[in-house]
Amino acid sequence: MRISRAKTEELLKKYDPTLKLGELIGDGGTSDVYDLPGTEPAQVLKVMDTNCLCDRDSDFPDYIERRKRMRDYFSNEIWAMEQLRDCKYIVPLIKAKEISMEPSGKNTFRAIFFVQMKKLETLSEYLNRTESTEKTMVQLAGDICHALTACREKSILHRDVKPSNIFVAEDNKGSYFVLGDFGVSRRMRQYSGFVSICGTPEFTAPEIINHTYTPTEYMYSSDIYSLGSTLYYEMSGGRYPGLYFKDGKNYIERIPGISEGFSEIILKSVQYFPKNRYRNSAEMYEKIEKLVPEKSRKIISNPHFLGAKQAMLVGDYSLALRYSGDGWRLGEKGCQRLYAYSLYHEYLHNPKYMNNPNVYEHVIENLDVLTYEGDSIAQCLRATIHQKDGEHQEFLKNIREAAGDRCTLAQHLYGRILYYGENSLPGIRDRQKGLEMLIESAKENYLPSLRILKRIMVKDPAAVIPAELMPALELYNKKYDKEVKTSIIRCL
Repeated sequence: MRISRAKTEELLKKYDPTLKLGELIGDGGTSDVYDLPGTEPAQVLKVMDTNCLCDRDSDFPDYIERRKRMRDYFSNEIWAMEQLRDCKYIVPLIKAKEISMEPSGKNTFRAIFFVQMKKLETLSEYLNRTESTEKTMVQLAGDICHALTACREKSILHRDVKPSNIFVAEDNKGSYFVLGDFGVSRRMRQYSGFVSICGTPEFTAPEIINHTYTPTEYMYSSDIYSLGSTLYYEMSGGRYPGLYFKDGKNYIERIPGISEGFSEIILKSVQYFPKNRYRNSAEMYEKIEKLVPEKSRKIISNPHFLGAKQAMLVGDYSLALRYSGDGWRLGEKGCQRLYAYSLYHEYLHNPKYMNNPNVYEHVIENLDVLTYEGDSIAQCLRATIHQKDGEHQEFLKNIREAAGDRCTLAQHLYGRILYYGENSLPGIRDRQKGLEMLIESAKENYLPSLRILKRIMVKDPAAVIPAELMPALELYNKKYDKEVKTSIIRCL
């Protein structure tokens, strides 16, 4: 259970009585971010609680171990930001402090970290309000290269370069881009050739996902891959380069509408093998600074869609609902789908919308329209509402059809029902077909399916699992369950 707002306000008075806790403007898996009204320059307070992964006290030894791990995680983030204070292209750290939450001498390691930072506009907000030209994206590429060069000079690997960790700052020369969130960064002075899986899979280099050895000279190229993936994502309308890899080969499509030189830089940065990329950010920047991009060519035509998709990727469905709703009203392609998916999520999980009959009708109306148009994800979500309402035959019909259309989530749900059976649906159990469905879902790296397959392997040694899934099953770890949403978002 994370620290409450009331407790945060109480600690803030002791930390700095001149500060006032404002609106909650962001809440991730491990921290909350509050506005600090009245500060100059405008600031935010990031509140990180070592209790964020501990939802009960019953398993006490593990409870302490998790707190220790999170304390190291937060301390590392602050250390990295302090090391990079002098770099213009890193989110400015104003002040950071660790605050104990436990009585003196009680060895349970509960601690709160307060981090004051300059308040900055997010990349999504910036792209939603500006005409995004090739010149803008070339500047973004160059600025983040500067940030990564500063990291390399301090032997820091960021490990989570992605759109939601890029912000926009201003000085007397105009706007520029900065890199933030060093929570999963790593000190590289004692490099072993392996970098642990971390960050967001869609923007993470293949060698990290696959946990393969990387020669020392290429150890910083994984951040280059993530920067290239961010550029590709923003400029291709929301596609991920990693979806175009097969057997170590690239089938990545060139981004239409941008200059050949910039396209070549991006494609080189997202090569499958590190040796085929730029070795580091300085090498990439040498190519970027020679570009002469067209100033007026608009290259991002769906900023609301991209913003909503990024918000969904980090689990902020309220923001996704706002972005997609604005985009839908403006007629932006794809936003109606994201609006329907986000509203569905909010109806199930947000107290503001739960048990509201008007919202319920609005959710069904949107999903029915998309289902009629052939959207298999919408049909799958509609099926789950049928199940929730006790309409079992309608659920079965829709989930079967969505699975037949290769919807990953539907394959998982239908496969699980077929394999284990369902009391409300007697007579449909088919373990072999269920196993096949779960395998198809696992091939898309859907973690709940990997979890079930690993359990099946233990309990049923006779079950035939394809060899291509074995590396993923060996690497599977429950701590990555929070990423299950991403395999659905990749399909959008």
